[in-house]
Amino acid sequence: MKRNVGREIRRTAQPIPTSIPEEYDSAGCMDSDQSKEPKPIPEWVLLRPFQYNGRVLATALPGLCLVLSLAGELLLSIIVIGALIVHLVDSGGAKRQSLIIFLGIFIAVQMSIIYSAIPLVWLSIFNVAILVIVNMFVVITGGWILLQFDTLLLEEPVLAELIEASLFTVYPGVSVILLSWIIGTVWSTKYLHYVAILHGFLLLRIFITPNQPSFRKPTQRASHTGIAYVIGVPEIALMLIMYAIAPTLIFVVFNFWNLARYDVALELIHVISTPLFLVSFLELRSWTEHAGIPFKTISAVRWTAGIVSLIATCAMLMQTKSSVLVLWLLPVTATNVVLGSLSNAKGYAMKALTPLLAISVGLMYTIAILDAIPWHLDLPNVDLMWMTISLIACAALSIACFMVANTGNKQLLSTLLICNMAAVVYIEYTLSLQKLCSAPLLVATTTCAIYLLTRLHNADVIAWHASWVGAALHSVKVLLFLQMINSDSLEPTWIRSAVILFVVLVTTKLVFFEKRKELPDLSVYQYVLTICTSVMLFYLSVLRRLWLTFIPSPPTVQDATSVFIIICSAICLKLSFCHMHQYKGIRKVNILSLVAGVMMFILQPTIPKSLLEISDWFIIISFCMILATTVGLISPSQNSGILLSLSSMVGFAAGAHICQYLFPQQRVECYKTILYMLTCTLCAFIGFNIWNYNLCKGSHRATKMPNITAQYVALVVTSVIMLVVECSTLSIGTITLASLALPCTQLYCGVYLLIAVILKIHLTWQQSTDPFNYTLGNIPTIINMSAILCYILAILNCPIEPWEIWNCTCAIVLLLLQPDPILLTSFPTQKHQSGILVTVCMANLYIASVMDCDLWHAGVGFFSVVELIILILVLPGYIVLGRDFCSNFYSASPEMVVFISPLNSILYVVGSSYTSWLLATVGLSAATWFIVYKISTGQQMGRPQRSTIMQLQKY
Repeated sequence: MKRNVGREIRRTAQPIPTSIPEEYDSAGCMDSDQSKEPKPIPEWVLLRPFQYNGRVLATALPGLCLVLSLAGELLLSIIVIGALIVHLVDSGGAKRQSLIIFLGIFIAVQMSIIYSAIPLVWLSIFNVAILVIVNMFVVITGGWILLQFDTLLLEEPVLAELIEASLFTVYPGVSVILLSWIIGTVWSTKYLHYVAILHGFLLLRIFITPNQPSFRKPTQRASHTGIAYVIGVPEIALMLIMYAIAPTLIFVVFNFWNLARYDVALELIHVISTPLFLVSFLELRSWTEHAGIPFKTISAVRWTAGIVSLIATCAMLMQTKSSVLVLWLLPVTATNVVLGSLSNAKGYAMKALTPLLAISVGLMYTIAILDAIPWHLDLPNVDLMWMTISLIACAALSIACFMVANTGNKQLLSTLLICNMAAVVYIEYTLSLQKLCSAPLLVATTTCAIYLLTRLHNADVIAWHASWVGAALHSVKVLLFLQMINSDSLEPTWIRSAVILFVVLVTTKLVFFEKRKELPDLSVYQYVLTICTSVMLFYLSVLRRLWLTFIPSPPTVQDATSVFIIICSAICLKLSFCHMHQYKGIRKVNILSLVAGVMMFILQPTIPKSLLEISDWFIIISFCMILATTVGLISPSQNSGILLSLSSMVGFAAGAHICQYLFPQQRVECYKTILYMLTCTLCAFIGFNIWNYNLCKGSHRATKMPNITAQYVALVVTSVIMLVVECSTLSIGTITLASLALPCTQLYCGVYLLIAVILKIHLTWQQSTDPFNYTLGNIPTIINMSAILCYILAILNCPIEPWEIWNCTCAIVLLLLQPDPILLTSFPTQKHQSGILVTVCMANLYIASVMDCDLWHAGVGFFSVVELIILILVLPGYIVLGRDFCSNFYSASPEMVVFISPLNSILYVVGSSYTSWLLATVGLSAATWFIVYKISTGQQMGRPQRSTIMQLQKY
């Protein structure tokens, strides 16, 4: 039945209102949601999702790998469970509450990462700076996730815009620092400045381009930039300056004492000039025009920095004497520059000269290769003639690509470019197997090749398949990098290279080159089949061996299955979310499979041979069922058997683990195990009923309030049976309060506390969301009974010697009590609900003071007799205070409290224990508050105190 409530009024001449104003909620308090007007949305706000998730994800990859390696399973567990809770609350329609819950989960994630990263400080005090950077990465990543909540944009659009600006400015720098630290820790600090140059350039290439804000209308200018872009000229100028200076600073820090050396000075010049040269290739024309910088200045910087960098590079390589080809580097580069300049020149003579110059460049390549090949050496597994032909063919293909590009033949250029990339990868692969190709050269060629393909594809110079296949060909170098980092790692073979190429081709085709459109069913089946096949081959040929390299124990069947499910589900996310709109349930199944794989990887369930092993599988199945229910794949409201099955699995798993926890070194009888599992099943069934009701109500599905009285009665009966069974092992003469601290009392103390908290949260939620149309039923009675039973069982399981402190602390659970029509009909209002807590604390302290009196322990004495007399005299005052605190219909006499309460001060002198002093303090404080409250409210002796809420409340 619905209940109508009113505000509590004082005893005045005003009549009792028969209705309540709309601005007050069911508890007689001002409704904060209705009293506040909705915050108006500014005119410049554009309500749409964040538009640059792909760019931010690519930037976040180094940091994500680092935090996952630091926190591991703890972080994965928090993320999976937290994501489920947020989705559950969000699917119930509580958008703001889901945002608040995410902030709480984010704090837990942040604490787990910091806790896992603290041991880095033990290795080096300088890692404190890395802890700060990791924390900055976590905070900005949390801001990025916040942008996915619509509530943030509706309530704080300025904050959303600032977070977006930080993702474009601060996040790239954090990513560069983390990747540099990872390379320096895993590999060597010798190449940190080059990592900063290459990775920083790629990120600048992504974020420097003019991008419209995600949340601002195109016609509106941003308040922090003054233009209609995410970041303005000052931010871009600062980013470019930091990019130009950071590699130089890194190099100077690590080579400060060797700067006077000739080779170090040459490398310093190279490090200074290379970032300036690369900056000139960024899309800066719109920014430079806005700042008034002519393009000629950019061109002059490009030519100057490029020439200086080339000369410094040649001089550096000559110092190493690593190859004869170094002598040809400068003239070959110069002729290529001349060839490129003449190709853009006008005039018939210049165009006729271009083929001749191309032939001369090819001849120069051929002479340089023939001069560099060590014909006098006999290298094993290397055919020098075949290598020479391959190098000359690669040079010829590069010149042919350049000449075909001038003709505008897109298809031919794409074919030649794929052949050129294949030839380059083959040569590098063969030379690396013979230790004839350095790691920096592999990194440089890979980065430049992928960047070249991306730029040509974006400029529509080559077909998409050329960029797809060309970039995938360079992925086979992963084996070479792994072997250079760890010599005991995977041995590069052509079979493994082919498997890696197959996986990369399938993944990149789906993720990067498949347009966001509906795909036919046949194409979907082909994608799923190729993804599963490629991932399986990738695990068998690469991942399994890689696992044995870094982890001493071999992967189990559970590891292999979970890794396979996780990788396949992650790749198929793009397929289910962007290409299968007609099957909305597919994306939910995809998320479900991904979470199931993560849970399997964390729990590592084995082949069921015992209750604990079976319970691990039940946990995974029940977790998947919960997730499937929250995303709407199954509906328990239409079939109550689903809730019963889910509760049974959770109860089975929880009961098995509880038995293992309560009886770690004992063999548990079968009937005890069954009773424990039945208890957990009933508790889970009550919780899932409440959860299903809120889920259906949030999704506006018709449902009725579940009747949990029968389940609760069964739970109480089970607890009584369990208590009788365990007490039957005790002899009648040995039964004491201490002997009642049994395993079952510990279990049921937690069970009743859990039920009381769940139902209290449910009731509070109903009152706040629908204050006039919610129903109570027997829920208040169940809450009160559970809280009282929990307190009694907590007293029986007192783990410390001063039991009064434990009893007073556990009395906090009594704050869950509330008025109900059966047990507590005259319970105080919510405003004075803490009175029951004070009363219980006073009762515990009074009993402890009487028991600790010296009259029982040290014999008859003056102080002990006076203490006992004082305790007897102040007892009526405590009774009066307790009755007033715990009842709405009893009005105590202030005169009695005024005359009796000063006697508490004598206990400070004659008290024989700290409980007497603590009792005196609590009694004086309560009496003082009581007297002041009575005087302020104008209540007099003998006039009963009326509670309008209790009079108007109907069940």
